[in-house]
Amino acid sequence: MSITKTTIFFSTNVLYGLRPTISEGLGLKEFDDLGKYLGVPLIHKQVTSSSYSYLIHMVQKRLSGWKARTLHLACKITLVKSILSSILIYTMQTSMLPKKTYFDL
Repeated sequence: MSITKTTIFFSTNVLYGLRPTISEGLGLKEFDDLGKYLGVPLIHKQVTSSSYSYLIHMVQKRLSGWKARTLHLACKITLVKSILSSILIYTMQTSMLPKKTYFDL
């Protein structure tokens, strides 16, 4: 185990006063946010539609680039089905999206 690369994350059940004692005793840094793994956020809090707002921005960014091009309707449909659905499916393999996220797309 590499101490410099290892961090510790505490659940809400661990008392705040006990956290520094544990992390200092183990020689690890405490982190509140686990970040992302393979592009998918590691969510440890209550999941809301804002948790997945990055998906909406990714889809909108792709669509805005395609609007500028003069693509035929059949090409646009193929792009949406293949590329945009893969972005969403990749994230949905690990978690369920809130219903509001679907409607925002």
